[in-house]
Amino acid sequence: MKTPARRIGTARIMMAVLFVAAALSAGRARAAEAPAEAARPVDVASLRAERVAALAEALRQAMAGYRLGQNPFEDVQRCQLAQAAAQVEAATTPEGRIAVLKASVASAREVERLTQTMLKSGVGYALATHEAKACRLRLEIELALERTPAAPADVAALRAERMVALTETFKQANADYIAGLGTAGDLQRCQLALASAELEAAATPEGRIAALKAAIVGASASERDAIAKVKAGLGRTLDIQTAKALRLRLELDLALERTTAGPADLAALRSERAAVLTEALKQAEAEHKAGMGTFANVQQCQLALPRAQMEAAATPEGRIAVLKASIEHAREIERDTLARLKAGVGMPLDCAEAKAGRLRLEIDLALEQAKAQARP
Repeated sequence: MKTPARRIGTARIMMAVLFVAAALSAGRARAAEAPAEAARPVDVASLRAERVAALAEALRQAMAGYRLGQNPFEDVQRCQLAQAAAQVEAATTPEGRIAVLKASVASAREVERLTQTMLKSGVGYALATHEAKACRLRLEIELALERTPAAPADVAALRAERMVALTETFKQANADYIAGLGTAGDLQRCQLALASAELEAAATPEGRIAALKAAIVGASASERDAIAKVKAGLGRTLDIQTAKALRLRLELDLALERTTAGPADLAALRSERAAVLTEALKQAEAEHKAGMGTFANVQQCQLALPRAQMEAAATPEGRIAVLKASIEHAREIERDTLARLKAGVGMPLDCAEAKAGRLRLEIDLALEQAKAQARP
């Protein structure tokens, strides 16, 4: 059987977990902020439309690479969810968002069938079929939540089905790893996706706290594993940094869920996480330029860093300054991906995702400036 390409490192997986699981929820939340952006509606709408187009191209490239066995299924899943989230955000009405999600679910079903066909043909792998199902269920959950009023029983049933799918995904990743067919990265990605689903499904504060505690245990174990591998000469510094950033993100969420942490404690965690992500982005860029890492590592650090810095910023002016600096850096990264493509050492998928990443930051800046202008 032909073995599909799996160019997935631990660092990439850690950052992907932060984005993929929350991508559509963020899209719905931003769509709900429409009244706050009245000061610059044309600019924001134009940027959103351009980003949707960039992500459509990214998904096309990811699908083409997956069919040829050049890209892992994770590329398809990441682009699929990002495109759906961007389309939901760009929609101006509930009906528009529902239409987007219906189309996304239909597309996800086609991708799911493709993974099954490739598996039966001997050119795919079982893990992709499980992850494709979990991805489709993620979209179905968002569709159920978008409908007004959302039917709690339907949402609960979909979440339960997705939990089963993610459990099977984790079992398959574990079996592949034991058999030498998969990577520790695959196993960690599936483990963290399952933990994220458990947190989402928790119905009480106590349940969410328990889920976060369990996720922190898993993230701490991954961080220790990354440190051990670096000491043994088998790992990368970037793996340690992204594992630590994830653990700090979970600790922040736990502190906020408990509502017992003081402002100073939260500020310290936010500051530490921003510092870790700053180093992670530097490391990811250095590895990518040296041909040792993937562009996905760069972009996911690039988008995580400004969010961490904005969260740590105390004023609107501080958040705007963070976004302006981040956009300049994103433009440099975008130019670098284009130069690498022209030189024959880059990928069209990287260029499309770099453009989408820069547009994400420009949209966030436009929204933040609109909020600042709307304040008395």
